Amino acid sequence: MRTVVALAHVARAYRDEDLFERGEIFRAVEAVFERLGLDAAHQGSAAWNPLGDVVQPGGRVVLKPNF
Repeated sequence: MRTVVALAHVARAYRDEDLFERGEIFRAVEAVFERLGLDAAHQGSAAWNPLGDVVQPGGRVVLKPNF
């Protein structure tokens, strides 16, 4: 089964800290993972690994924010 999630957000320029310092974009992606219930048993803890059941070690993930 494939899961596809699409979010819309008013366009604006992003700042470097949004990507690398848990900024707005990072938190938005994290919220999507939470809403999907990924690794729900560990949400809110340091052990939370929302893509652990989907992506195998060494696998690749592409996030396309401007889709």
